[in-house]
Amino acid sequence: MGHRVTKVNLTNGSTLLIDTGGKHPYDVVTKGDYVYVSNSGSNTVSVIIISGNALVGSPIPVGNRPMGMAVNGDYIYVANFNDNTVSVIDTDTRNTVDMDPTDPMWTTSQSAQTPQRWRSSPTAGYVSPTPPATQCPSSRSDRSQAPDTRT
Repeated sequence: MGHRVTKVNLTNGSTLLIDTGGKHPYDVVTKGDYVYVSNSGSNTVSVIIISGNALVGSPIPVGNRPMGMAVNGDYIYVANFNDNTVSVIDTDTRNTVDMDPTDPMWTTSQSAQTPQRWRSSPTAGYVSPTPPATQCPSSRSDRSQAPDTRT
């Protein structure tokens, strides 16, 4: 029971259980025709095709205890609770393209403030809980950044 997500038909209220291929599903986000599920017990993210209600390939390896996720452009950002990192999944290739455990978002002294939720807008990512400003994630030059529009 703990390795599935429930799809709810909003028209008639019927439900369908879908196996994630991972352990302890935690968060769900959608991108196009797919649902992405963080599996906090197996350190993976599963991809489910909406039309077929089926797992696509093997779950994608991410950091330790993935929790909150967000979609921004062609990427899924995954907040990894136990190792203080954010994994980045390319939705075109379904591979983790960035997660540097040697460059954590927070120093180990801030272990009580590990990333749990990640949400995004077209111009920024938002992490909860909020770290001290000196410990915010560094920008990554390999992904496009929104221009600074401050005046």
